[in-house]
This record gives sequence, structure tokens and C-alpha cells, in this order.
Amino acid sequence: MRESAQRPSKAEIASARKASNSGAPFIKESAGHEKPSPCQETMNDSSHSSHSIDRTEITRGLVPEAATLDPSEGALEETPESDSKAAPTAIPIRFDGSADQYFELYIANTLLTIITLGIYSAWARVRDRRFFMGHTYIGHHNLEFDAQPIDILISRAIIVAISVALISAEIFFDLYWSGIGIFLILTLLLMPIALVRARTFIARHTIHRTVRFRYSLEYRWAVVLFLGYALLIITYSYYPSEGLWSDYFTGFYIAAAIALFLFPLLLHLDHRIQIGQLQFGGLRFFFTSSLKSYYAGWGTLLLATILFTIVLFGVIGMLSDYPLSQFNIEEIGFRYSLGFWFIEAGRWGLVALALYAICIFAIYRSVFACLYWRSFRIGADSAIESTLDWRLYARLLATNYVLIVLTVGLMYPWARVRAYRYVAERLQLRLGPETAAEYSSAGDDLTALAGEFADIGGWDFDFGAT
Repeated sequence: MRESAQRPSKAEIASARKASNSGAPFIKESAGHEKPSPCQETMNDSSHSSHSIDRTEITRGLVPEAATLDPSEGALEETPESDSKAAPTAIPIRFDGSADQYFELYIANTLLTIITLGIYSAWARVRDRRFFMGHTYIGHHNLEFDAQPIDILISRAIIVAISVALISAEIFFDLYWSGIGIFLILTLLLMPIALVRARTFIARHTIHRTVRFRYSLEYRWAVVLFLGYALLIITYSYYPSEGLWSDYFTGFYIAAAIALFLFPLLLHLDHRIQIGQLQFGGLRFFFTSSLKSYYAGWGTLLLATILFTIVLFGVIGMLSDYPLSQFNIEEIGFRYSLGFWFIEAGRWGLVALALYAICIFAIYRSVFACLYWRSFRIGADSAIESTLDWRLYARLLATNYVLIVLTVGLMYPWARVRAYRYVAERLQLRLGPETAAEYSSAGDDLTALAGEFADIGGWDFDFGAT
């Protein structure tokens, strides 16, 4: 009799499990059983109703449910802490917007921007961003974008005024051909600041689960990045004196040779800045890809470029009436000879050249988009996982570009939605239990002026681009 009183029955275990999952406190009954206190239940109900967001609702779907009772054990047991942190939770990312919806928005934005002579472009930009973010779901919650168009419009007006003033000063003081004129100085001094503050502005106005993204105002590596770009600009503007090899040592070839080794480093640094300075509330993002992987991706792009160039030259050779050797390369230079050779191939030669450029650009975007989305680590135990295949993504992008050209831009809404959905559906958030409690609201006031430079950096939570 004493053992039966101490060991609960299966029905009592089921009742205890139900009470344990409900999260209510327990009080003892005289018979040795446990049940929730009505007074404490009332207090719990009132405390839950006093908050607009329940903490359990915030973390629902983010962390695995803790193990409860095991009927075979016949008694209540606590789950060890190591077991509750054993496996992170995979949260899918999906996009439920349609091309028809975006087509209507795109046409309306384009027409209103033309009618208003560009004034409506600020509203068009916000509506466009809200469409893609509003239809992007991480788990059961979508992204939001709450920037005000009027702030962006005022910022654009200021930027136009500054640009006109700088161009006028450049022409007035005859600095256009100096190589280190006002534009280059502006690039070196202001663009790093503009880039960082632009990303800060966009992140601040991007919301998920009532929590704002943040972007650290750190300029050191942005300055290094633009110094690298400035090196390419300076070498590109170089033109030697007349000589036997002058055509082969122009700034174009020198800049191309430097970019051959420097560009993967700059792209790696740019992605490190994008990801490493990003935060979600109090949760930090970390960049994990190695420089070696970026040079490997660059090697893949160069190999594909060489193969496509051989094919292109073979096609042009069949279409042109004259071989390339017939042109006087020593007098007019190699670049001009090559241009005349393509012109001799006729319209089909231009079509072949356009397809060549489309394929190379599609491979470039796909290779480095895959590297970019595989570089996210979040907090101590979380990451964004990607199953993107650069070959399939390159094929999708190439067909998108071809359709956009053939339809004179009418297929752009369909192509953009297609690319965005393709990337989003191949990403998932692998969130560990340690990071679930680190969600918090954040954000400081920031002028919208820098937000106009966002497209220069090419970063704005757009899954269809890098």
C-alpha cells in the first residue's frame, strides 16, 4: 500500500505531463497528487494578457521543445541541459509573392516615376522594397520595411545638388583630366562613409519579429576597400607615350592585370564588411568564408571566361568575311581591330557577343552569390545554410537576362521574382537554442541621406542579388 501511494499511476503521469506542458505552478493535494493552483492560474492569465507579445510566442518554432515525461520511467524527470541544447532548429525561408502582383506594382511605379519626372521614385523604391520584404517569411514571420519616402526624396534632392556643384567645380577648374580630380577625392573620402551609413539606414528600417536589424558604424575596412577600387581607377586612367608597346600598356590592360589578382580580395573584404557589421537586435553576425574560397571562385569564373571566349572567337570567325589577322593591328591597335572584326560579323556577331556577356555575368553573380550566402554565422551556435548550386543559378540568371532583352524589359518583374524566390527557397536559418533569448529591439535615429547610396554597395536584404 505504501509503494502504491508513492508511485503514481499512468493516468496520474498523463495528468502531470499535461500540467507540466501548460507551464502552471503546482500545489499539493492531501492524497499526494499535484494540480495547478486556481489562484496562480488566474495570475498567469492576467499577466499574459497584459503583454502584447508572449515570450513563448516569440521563441515558438525557433528552439526544439524540451523533452517531457517518459511513460516507461513512471515518474517525472527533468531533461538534462545538455539534451535540450543538442540540436539546433532549422527554420525555412520562403517567398510567397507572385510575378503578377509585382508586375502591377512595377508598371505603376514606372509610369508614376515618368509622369512626375522622377519625384515618385522615392515612393516607388519604398513600395518595391516593402513588396519583397513583406512576402519574405523566416519561419512564420515576414520581414518589414518602414522607411518614409519623403525622407528619401529630400535626401535625393540634396545628393543631386551636391553632384551638380562638384561637376561644375570640376569643369570650372579644369580638373576633369587630372586623374585625381574632385570625383576621385570624393570617392576616397566620402564613399566609405556613405556606404556604411547607407547599410546602417537600410538595416535600421528592416524589422523581423518586432526587432530591428542594426549595422555597426565602422569605417576602417570600408576605407581600405575604396582605396583598392581607387587603385584600379588610377591605373585605368594611365596612358603612356607613343612607342612600340604603348597600345599594350595602356591603363585598361594594367587595370585588368591588377584586377586579376586584386578583385577577389576586394570582393571578400566587401562581403566581410556587409556581414560582419550586421546585427539583429543584440545578436551579431559573423563572416566565415575564407579568402582561398573566393580565389577558387574567381578561378572558376576565369576558366569559364576562357572557354566562352574560345567559343565566341570561333563563332565570329565563321560569321566574319575576314580573319582577324587581315586587320592592321600595328596601326589601329588590337582593341580597334577586334571591334572591326566583330562588326564585320554582322548582327549575328553582335548577338553572339551579347550572349557571351550575359553568360559571363550570370556565372560571376551565381558563383559569388553562393559564396556570400554560405558565409553567415549568427551568434555562437547559429548560421544561414545554403543549398545554392552556382551552375543551376547561373543558368536561371542567363535565361532571365535573355528574356529581359528580348521583351525590352517587360519580363523584368517575372525574372526578378523568379530569381528572388529561387534563392530564398534554398536558404534556411539554423538557429541554436542559445541564441533564442538574444532577440531584442534596437536602433538609433539616423538621417535618410546615406540610404541613397545603398544600390552602389548592392546590399539590401535582396536574395536575388549579392
